[in-house]
Amino acid sequence: MKKIILFVLALSLCGTSSCYSRGINRHHSAQTIASYAEKVGRYKNNQLHSGSEIVSLCNLLAAYDYKATVDDFVSFGYITISDSDWTNCFYGSLKYDGWCFAPAIMKAGNNFLNDHNTEKKVYQTSNTSENFKNIIKNYIDNDIPVEMWITSDYQLPKWNKNVDMRDNAYTPYTNERAVVLYKVDKNYAYFQDPVCGKKKIDKDKFGIIYEACGCNAIYIEKKL
Repeated sequence: MKKIILFVLALSLCGTSSCYSRGINRHHSAQTIASYAEKVGRYKNNQLHSGSEIVSLCNLLAAYDYKATVDDFVSFGYITISDSDWTNCFYGSLKYDGWCFAPAIMKAGNNFLNDHNTEKKVYQTSNTSENFKNIIKNYIDNDIPVEMWITSDYQLPKWNKNVDMRDNAYTPYTNERAVVLYKVDKNYAYFQDPVCGKKKIDKDKFGIIYEACGCNAIYIEKKL
């Protein structure tokens, strides 16, 4: 009887988020992202002038034990390069100057995952309408790391005056950078910057920057 009671108790505990979450195992999020990001982060520093979006996608994939590099996305055509579309493609040059937003990286990530016969899929968070508070509640608190578009100097976006303002959510800015957020506590947001490595800044400041940049974010989960 005691064994049955213990078994039932174990099942009830496993039904809670403390035993299993929507995302990855708790030990993965910070440890795996940071350790693998050290490698791709150096690649970003030494070889690329732009492309933080793809490097951060590699870091996000690393949290789920997928080892991808920027070379993979270019060589196998997972990322589409364009000279006119920065929403669905990478605009410009990875080695010199360029940018893209969440739809392009979501597409590239799914091209990679489909090629690896996985049950995982990259999703965009509510199509640029999910504020930082909901990012924390829906993803970070469930151990789901999120690639997010902020700025390279952790200040407000500096809008590119040479580009027409096509869409507020996907308007290029000169200090654009994509990072992987994996933890938020009472005071700080913790993230992997593909150039600077592991960073933390004031939580409220991070949220203000993210929302000012258009609320671009993606995450990985099982296919629906």
